[in-house]
Amino acid sequence: MPGHRLVDLRSRSGDGDAVLIAQAELSLADQLSFNRQSSIILQSLTIENELKEVFMYGHKTR
Repeated sequence: MPGHRLVDLRSRSGDGDAVLIAQAELSLADQLSFNRQSSIILQSLTIENELKEVFMYGHKTR
């Protein structure tokens, strides 16, 4: 979840507290897994863009 912050929401009152608390208590493993997946996706996009640039540059110089 991009921009997700862990906050102690137990002091809040009203409907939806259980959902807010559950969201706030995401396990560290889940966060690390998401970060790792995001990192891999960003690396893949970077490599893809670099390959496109190399291809376009090589294509133009022929």
